[in-house]
Amino acid sequence: MVTKAEEELQRAIESGSFETAMPLIEKYGEAVLSELRKAGDAKERSAIASDASAFLQDRLHLARVMRSHIAAQIGAASRIASYASVPGVINTWHIEG
Repeated sequence: MVTKAEEELQRAIESGSFETAMPLIEKYGEAVLSELRKAGDAKERSAIASDASAFLQDRLHLARVMRSHIAAQIGAASRIASYASVPGVINTWHIEG
């Protein structure tokens, strides 16, 4: 169950679909809690928690990198759009003398 939730969450983050990823984080947390409840001893629970923590730290890093790339793309598109939206009328000066 945890592996399936991990895969879904990873795919959502890698695709940049953060709206999809948000509910998957909760689903992943529930799967980890379920595995922790099934664990036989403290050593197994510790390993599950450690793996989950490492996975989430890696996904957080990936999400931050993805967000940074998306912000850069939006900034570039915004700059291009601001130049493209120049009005068609060109102002000129005419001096009579």
